[in-house]
Amino acid sequence: MTELASGGLVVQVVGSVGPSVVALAAIGVSVWTTRRTLDEARDDSFWLRRTEVYVDLVRRVLKERSVDLEETLMTISTLDAEPSVYWQSTRDRDPTGWQEREVQIVAYSSDRMRQLYGDWDGALLRLSGVIQPAHVTGTARADDPVSAVRVAIADVAATSDELLAQLRAELQAGHTLRTSRTRSIWRLIARS
Repeated sequence: MTELASGGLVVQVVGSVGPSVVALAAIGVSVWTTRRTLDEARDDSFWLRRTEVYVDLVRRVLKERSVDLEETLMTISTLDAEPSVYWQSTRDRDPTGWQEREVQIVAYSSDRMRQLYGDWDGALLRLSGVIQPAHVTGTARADDPVSAVRVAIADVAATSDELLAQLRAELQAGHTLRTSRTRSIWRLIARS
């Protein structure tokens, strides 16, 4: 009878402790799920902002990439012939917008993206320096302005291509990461 009584006691103890253990386990799972949900919401918010910055940058790169050699040479001729005529790059026309974009790139992009953005930005500045007359830049034009313009335009095109390739790679990698994370969450739920 002692074994039976002690067995009954075990059943009573398990019966009274069991719900507490189950409740604690449920609280632990709830805390873990909440923390994971908050982390994913933060990641989603960051990803959404990064995507907006990158898409805006794609628009800007495509616009700045469409530099025409003949049109640029005509602009140079006009600036040389008429000192009273001024030319402004898009950076000069909207310095606040360019500064804001640069802040967003520094805040949201990868190290590689910041490097490529700096290379592209430098190429645009060099092209602007080739276009501007000597009284603006303080340096005389190259002996062969056509070659200088060609080199500057080619530099803008090359840095644009690298920047666009990196933008696409990071956007696609982010989509793949988010898709696989969503799939793993559904797998985890299905196992439960």
